[in-house]
Amino acid sequence: MRRTKICCFIVIIYLLLSQYQVAHGKTQSNTNEAIDDKFVLVVMNRVHYNDLLKSPKMKKLMNEGSLGLMNTRAPGRQSDPKSYLTIGAGTRGEADKKTAEFSQLKKEISEIYSRRTGLLKEEGAVNLEINNLISQNTRGDYGAIPGNLGETLSQNGLSTALLGSNILKDSNFNPAGFIAMDQKGYIAQSKIEDQFIQIDPASPMGFKTDYTKLYDAFQKSYEKNNFIVIETGDTWRLDEYAVNLTEELYQQHKNKMITELADFIEKIITTPPKSTPVMILSPYPSNVYSEQGDRLTPILYFGQENVAGLLTSNTTRRKGIVGNIDVAPTVLQHFNIDFKQMTGSPITSIKEINQVDYILGLNEKTVFVSTNRYNVLYSYATFHIIVAMLAILVILLNNNFLAKKITNKLRKYILDLLLISGLMPWAMLMIPMFRITSVALTYILIILLPLVVIYIANIVAKRDPLKLFITITGLVSLSILTDILLGQQLLKQSLLSYDPIIGARYYGLGNEYLGILIGSYLIFLCSIRERYRTSIKKITTLFFIALVLISAPIFGANVGGTITAAFIFMFTYLKLKNTDIKIKHIYFILLMIILTVGIIASIDLFLVDSKSHLARAISQVNDQGIEVMFQILTRKISMNLRLINVTVWSRVLLTAIVVLGILFYKPKGILKEMKRKYPDITVAWNSIILACILVFLVNDSGVVAAATTSIYLLVPLLYLVIYHLENEF
Repeated sequence: MRRTKICCFIVIIYLLLSQYQVAHGKTQSNTNEAIDDKFVLVVMNRVHYNDLLKSPKMKKLMNEGSLGLMNTRAPGRQSDPKSYLTIGAGTRGEADKKTAEFSQLKKEISEIYSRRTGLLKEEGAVNLEINNLISQNTRGDYGAIPGNLGETLSQNGLSTALLGSNILKDSNFNPAGFIAMDQKGYIAQSKIEDQFIQIDPASPMGFKTDYTKLYDAFQKSYEKNNFIVIETGDTWRLDEYAVNLTEELYQQHKNKMITELADFIEKIITTPPKSTPVMILSPYPSNVYSEQGDRLTPILYFGQENVAGLLTSNTTRRKGIVGNIDVAPTVLQHFNIDFKQMTGSPITSIKEINQVDYILGLNEKTVFVSTNRYNVLYSYATFHIIVAMLAILVILLNNNFLAKKITNKLRKYILDLLLISGLMPWAMLMIPMFRITSVALTYILIILLPLVVIYIANIVAKRDPLKLFITITGLVSLSILTDILLGQQLLKQSLLSYDPIIGARYYGLGNEYLGILIGSYLIFLCSIRERYRTSIKKITTLFFIALVLISAPIFGANVGGTITAAFIFMFTYLKLKNTDIKIKHIYFILLMIILTVGIIASIDLFLVDSKSHLARAISQVNDQGIEVMFQILTRKISMNLRLINVTVWSRVLLTAIVVLGILFYKPKGILKEMKRKYPDITVAWNSIILACILVFLVNDSGVVAAATTSIYLLVPLLYLVIYHLENEF
């Protein structure tokens, strides 16, 4: 019997590990089967969808393929070389113009390369700055491996080729080499010098890409190589030369180039068998669109099993949006090769009838959120700070005879302004439902929606503070939880949520709304407990539901939020039971947190196809060692330190600290009286203070989450103090 149990246990472990390997693409290619397989990647840099649509032929091609918007984010200040390197590494990487130079091998170049690498190569192309490039990424935040894609293909017996270049006079700048090279900066098959350039006095720089020769070279290369990268070059050169042109001339040249590109791409798509995937992308946005905040670039995918529709990936979980880190895993998956050392995920297609219109609409909404997000959030944060300062002023001047008449008149308005401040995050969550792209209407709705709710709530609740808190914080927290459950359609588009152009998060619960949810939910449940003496068992059930929605991988698994929510909800549960928190309780809470994170990690790794941030981080640690964990922690700490200095949310958090410090002393005994009158609400306040500390420590932008959590400390606290000013404490 014992042997049977052991055998069953071994079989179960084996099946789980097998599922883990399949989920992470850990099935090595059969070289003999893959040698005849192909993948073609065409680069048309500095291009926008609006440029492509001006060519009827390109528009026709777009309606036949799968389309997407590609995030081009890289570490630090953005640039073409960084985005190209990120594509080739499958992880955000560091690069600059110097390290993006590639040279065709000749005697002198071969000797220099040999001295620097110890390798002797006689044909192909090399990056002479490969060691500098490796050093940059070793010091970088993400630990990218330059040449990861090319190296992996080479190790599996597959050959890569690079055709074309961004050649300028006296420059070997050709960042497309980052996509095709191996980890030694070497590309075995390459034609990157001026053989594809033809003199053309009518072109902006007096020369242009010779697409006839480039296509002929592609046909020859296709027979010999598995992965072929084609750099078309002209659109990048035009963008670099644009300062010398009028806007009208620039557009004329761009239109002509797109027409020539469309002819070339049509040939590339129709030449190989339909089983050959052809991907066309722009690694970096044009200067014109980048300055407008329009930084998502076109990516088109043809062939293989792709349907006419939209592109997506597990990185973004968003229909129509993928990341530049997803390109390399897509290539490797096509060849059935492991992509474990990459943070991206393979790109897939979703059927969509009007994909062009969808992409244009999605881009418009995304750019609107990205370009207006900072101003709207800055306005809201400033509004909250001003209201908090006015409220504390009313409190401090309450016993001043001269100021009392004024403060009496202001009191009602201040109370309503506090409630408005607490409701504005809900308004920003609701705005996507109106499908507006007007800044003026956005501001109007952010104010109007809370006013309507407060007007109705005041009538229904008859200005009873607890009923008002239940109504307002319940509306805020339950709306967020409902949207998480329904797929985060509002969270993905809210101005108070994440930005796909920045690319820090694409789905799930972002740090802004994490703080809003935890703070409002604590006040909501503790107000219910205070007002209706609801059983702690029911309160605990509601805590558990929220924890599941925050932590479940299928909903995005905010790990920092999971740790914070698990700790705070258990702490609140114990305090509502009037339990004195002892060291054994802390140990128990920590054990429960470890168990919770362990459970969601196991579900994420073994049972869910769409891997969240947690699963990818664990996979990286498993594959690359514990140093990955230090990279993640270092990145999170540096981001928090950077945000403290630049974000307006740090001022919101500072305001909460200052206001709380004042109320400890004036009016004398006010906090003790609040605790006596509202013991359960006081538990919520204490939990929010602890949540602010904890969420700051465990999140990569913890200052943001801590600040938004603190909103629901100040709003009810200041409201109740002002509400009871007429009484003697």
